[in-house]
Amino acid sequence: MIGDVLRAQGDLDGALREYRAAMAIGTRLTERDPGNTEWQRALWVSHWRLGFTHLQLGQPAEARPHGEMALALARARLARFPDQPQTASDLAAAENLFRGIKAATP
Repeated sequence: MIGDVLRAQGDLDGALREYRAAMAIGTRLTERDPGNTEWQRALWVSHWRLGFTHLQLGQPAEARPHGEMALALARARLARFPDQPQTASDLAAAENLFRGIKAATP
């Protein structure tokens, strides 16, 4: 949430710092309990936000690995938990992000 506030205030570098910290926590949690859907989604959110913010900064190369990971995580969650409504919308958001990254890549 701090990253979102910083991004809203225009501090994109600060937002990236907070998103990276959240991603590190999410990575450790999902490694400990890969079946926890809340932690899986939290990790997806971190990658999506990092990709989106790098794209806002005009850094599609930096956004790309996060967009790819957001796509992979959403696809894996959808395959594993097809009845979760949030998963389909997360996949659509990741696909939109990745389209934006591809369009911004020279």
